Amino acid sequence: MIVSDNKDLIYNIDTLVILPEEDKDKAEIVDYNFGDVYVFKSSLKEAEELINFIKDNNIKELVLIDYRLEYEKICENLKDKMKIYGIFTKELAALSTEFYSIQHDGAIKLL
Repeated sequence: MIVSDNKDLIYNIDTLVILPEEDKDKAEIVDYNFGDVYVFKSSLKEAEELINFIKDNNIKELVLIDYRLEYEKICENLKDKMKIYGIFTKELAALSTEFYSIQHDGAIKLL
């Protein structure tokens, strides 16, 4: 189920997959393979809403697809309460670029 479209219908699910909005065209595929998907709009307000949603709905595991700066806030607030995993879907060569390593170094350590 695409959770971000049906927030009132979710409670007590085991795993929630967070998919960046830029990849929302892949939501059905991710839903089919992993289960419940939350299409994440990259903003601090959305990150705060997501944190509250996860806490309120007793979600046990979180899978973050790719990386957004806002994921750091999510990880910091939830890492003691649940298991958090990361999936990187870009090519591995992107990890070696100077821009990527400067922007994303903290998150790679978190995940």
